[in-house]
Amino acid sequence: MKTILVAGTNSGVGKTSIALGLMAAFARRGLRVQPFKVGPDFLDPIYHKAATGRESYNLDGWMLSREVNLACFMRCIPFTDIAIVEGVMGLYDGRDGKSDSGSTAEMAKLLDTPVLLVLDCWALARSAAAVIRGYTSFDPDIKFAGVLFNKVGGTSHTAWLTEAISATEPGIRVLGGVPKSAGIELPGRHLGVHLPTGDELEMPVNYIHKLAELIEIHVDLDAILKQSTSFELTHADLVPSSSTMDLILNPPVEHLRPVRIGVARDDAFCFYYHENLLLLQSAGAELVEFSPLRDTLPPRLDGIYFGGGYPELYLEELSSNTRLLYGIRAFANAGGVIFGEGGGLMYLAQGIEDEDQQKWSMCGVFPFWTRMQHVMHMGYVTVTPQENCVLFPASVGEIRGQIYHFCEMFYANSSAINLCAKGFITKAEYQKPGEDFEGFMYGNTMVSFVHLHFGSNPSAAQSLVERCRMDTTKAAAVAAASASAVAAAGPVAAAAAGAAAASAVAEAMGESKSLVPYQSVSDYSALTLRRTGSFDLGSRRKSHEGRRINGRLVRSESEIWVGQLDQKNGSYSKVGGEIIRSNVEYSPVASKAGFASTKGKGHGAREDIEVVNSKEHRQHGDIVDSNSNEAAATVRRKNLPPLTSNRRASGWLMNGEVPKHLERVPSGSRFSSSSPSSRALPERIVSLSPSATEILIELGAGRRVIGVTEACVRPNGIMNEQYIVCRSKLDPGSRFQTHIEIQKSAGTLGKGMSMRLDVSWLCKAKPDLIIIQDSSLHGDTCSSSIVGVLAQAGLESGKNTNIMILKPNTVADVLAGILDVGDRVGLYHEACLLGDWLRSRLRKAAASVARLHRPRVLVLHAVDPFVLGGHWVPEMVSLAGGLDALQRPGCNAESVIWRRIINYAPEVLIFALVSSSLEQTFSEVGKVSRFSGFWSLPAVEAGRVYICEHFFFSSPGPKLVDGVEILTSMVHPSAPLNQQVPGTVLKLRLTSGQTCSPDQISKHFQPY
Repeated sequence: MKTILVAGTNSGVGKTSIALGLMAAFARRGLRVQPFKVGPDFLDPIYHKAATGRESYNLDGWMLSREVNLACFMRCIPFTDIAIVEGVMGLYDGRDGKSDSGSTAEMAKLLDTPVLLVLDCWALARSAAAVIRGYTSFDPDIKFAGVLFNKVGGTSHTAWLTEAISATEPGIRVLGGVPKSAGIELPGRHLGVHLPTGDELEMPVNYIHKLAELIEIHVDLDAILKQSTSFELTHADLVPSSSTMDLILNPPVEHLRPVRIGVARDDAFCFYYHENLLLLQSAGAELVEFSPLRDTLPPRLDGIYFGGGYPELYLEELSSNTRLLYGIRAFANAGGVIFGEGGGLMYLAQGIEDEDQQKWSMCGVFPFWTRMQHVMHMGYVTVTPQENCVLFPASVGEIRGQIYHFCEMFYANSSAINLCAKGFITKAEYQKPGEDFEGFMYGNTMVSFVHLHFGSNPSAAQSLVERCRMDTTKAAAVAAASASAVAAAGPVAAAAAGAAAASAVAEAMGESKSLVPYQSVSDYSALTLRRTGSFDLGSRRKSHEGRRINGRLVRSESEIWVGQLDQKNGSYSKVGGEIIRSNVEYSPVASKAGFASTKGKGHGAREDIEVVNSKEHRQHGDIVDSNSNEAAATVRRKNLPPLTSNRRASGWLMNGEVPKHLERVPSGSRFSSSSPSSRALPERIVSLSPSATEILIELGAGRRVIGVTEACVRPNGIMNEQYIVCRSKLDPGSRFQTHIEIQKSAGTLGKGMSMRLDVSWLCKAKPDLIIIQDSSLHGDTCSSSIVGVLAQAGLESGKNTNIMILKPNTVADVLAGILDVGDRVGLYHEACLLGDWLRSRLRKAAASVARLHRPRVLVLHAVDPFVLGGHWVPEMVSLAGGLDALQRPGCNAESVIWRRIINYAPEVLIFALVSSSLEQTFSEVGKVSRFSGFWSLPAVEAGRVYICEHFFFSSPGPKLVDGVEILTSMVHPSAPLNQQVPGTVLKLRLTSGQTCSPDQISKHFQPY
């Protein structure tokens, strides 16, 4: 992993802009860019993610120990090509004037990474050399990669500055001069930390694109790569036997019981240290994100975490979401665990008073109100839990964090001021020595102005998770919250919610595990559970080719065959001579679901073909009970089919050998191939995500998949081999006798459509693993809804069935998801090779267009209304050498009006529509051609209008890379990359200025 640190001579020189430009420019080249931020700032990491698609980590010399900073940095080595660290304030500015504590210089020395020094040269000439001499000689332990001039007046100004440096400081390399541009500046910040939202988000998107272009033109990127150093730290460099290191680098793989913690995350609540979330997950928490602006309370929560943000900017939206407000209040009143920081404190109070002294009601958990003032509270803080602290025991000890707010508390009734107990002793580092009491408590709810960093004391994250796990009132709290959330909808809904609450409490008390029908009227969680009869697994519709064989389907770790049982010795002999070995491209295995298949053949659950579930055959012929520990131990990575058996393996290997960097995966980490042998690998998998199905098949685990959704159309024929667990509608005579209707999640195409999940089949099949996807453009369901229903059906994650939720929003998430799936199914090494192969193709595509003009690209996924895909699509456009200035990476799909498209004036227009046929696509394109201004669009006039299969843009799996290559050929036809898949792209063939009638437009699209 290459590393470089971007520092400034002082605050305001533009180091954030330069860092963002470098991150975006290197990401455009297809490199895996991992951002970091020195200091406690929340906003810059949000911009970092917009530029790279990756979460940014905070490194801090005061809040975090040397070991934790190094561990955070080291964890990213296997998955990063270049790490770009943005400094804080001036290079040598820290928490005091006598040391480098908390400074960028301290971090540069700790990481042993070279510094790229940024100077604001708008009013500088030869004096810049004197400034540089001072900075480079102040601390001889700092290594400098070079200097970069910002806000120069032009090329002549850059040449003058370079001449001054060369004459006086010949050892310092000038890496570029970025001119001042009036159209490129960061948006204004609310109270110093405001990230614009809504329509304003276009400014940061355009800003980052323009920055990347400036950097590509005026900065020597190749020289920066050459000057950066490789970070090769190993475990030996860290403190031995450190419990903190074990928590960060070697998080536990399994836990006693998963704990579901809701995380409030949207424009109003966006301040979280990413390390905090990772440590909660490492301690056994499943994090469920929800939006206080739009959502209701997710089901089955054991706790809720509110970070900081800007609730004062969204008072009307927050106050009007009464269902969530009532739900959280009920959750707290029933003893639910809630922890709030900063903005979370304001949200959990009685309400917030705005500048006009109008009061807006909030959750009302605490008796005080809050309002903004013009007094800033900012600085580092040490927190020590007291004996009465409800969430963190006193034994946890000191936790470090920071305060940054302009808020004050007040009470409408002065007699209520002492009603709140306080569980923290705080010591502020930014004011006179002394201690104060903070951490307001009510029941199991606790709020504070302090933003804690769990990395300063990872046991705090463990304690919070354990508090959620140990709380015996959690089921009642969730049930009460659900009842309160729908009470306003009327007595019928309230009664139904009461029945659900009673069922949840009864199950928590061990009195009953029956499933109670209920209906939620929530706009955001429309679930309907119906019981209409039983389902016979044996009636599953399957095709069977070939002759009938009176035998059982027998499976071993190396092969599958049909055999007959010898009644004397209890062994099986092969019948028919056909053996299906582990190197088949796609071959589902026998399972408890009562069906299996061989290569190219489907088998139903017939009377003359039985399925062996409880016995596993070893190669030496012994029969082992699959429920025994010995059998479980045989299903390990070392006994899985060799990598070379996979049909794509030759493409993943580098010159036939495993890449060296894969041999350096940190030992014992979650991603190491030496995971604990106690973890049984899933043999029966249900994939409710088309991309997850694609990943499993690419890794060679397709034979373990027993159920898919009707959206799984790749590879061809898969729906003929597997049971269709989830459909968008019921066909006449369907066997979906017991099903639920699930509303598709927000930010997906087809929002408002319902999906039907066969719960009865899942209960009988008892899969080992169910994979759900939480963000997609098409074809996936709402994960929180599914998880809640599965739990009621007895398929709760952590018991016999594990539930895996993929949340891909960016290209980096997609590639990380491949590793996660590989790790979960015991094929992590293969996943690494697949990921490297896909990444090398992305780099090749990006490199082929790196120095070409970037045209404005518009990819439409629907036309009634017009829908932009968001998620990973903006990154796909960027990697293909285009410019998407309408959306930022990771955002949701959104509808746009035609006027916005006209104003955008795309130079390349791509229709990747969700349609049932090519004829329907032609019809939709014909409708668009009727709109005023269509024939005047630059893309239409230049004949750069294309039709492409939607699958290449909507599926966050390996096919997404095919989509980038196809997109590259459309955006830059002259690029040397030639990876187009035949027959997937049509191009509008009209001469410049020529038009046609909408009914005839299909005749002018020809294969590209």
